[in-house]
Amino acid sequence: MSAPAPSKPRTEADKAAIFAAYEELVAYAAQNLSVVTSEDIVNLAE
Repeated sequence: MSAPAPSKPRTEADKAAIFAAYEELVAYAAQNLSVVTSEDIVNLAE
């Protein structure tokens, strides 16, 4: 358990790219997805 950790902090460019992709994902979800409850699923199955 004494192996060195190869991890390192992300660069600012990497952080910006991740955040931009996340914003695109949230925008897509807001436009194309909706919240569904278990009751909704039961109603669809009937």
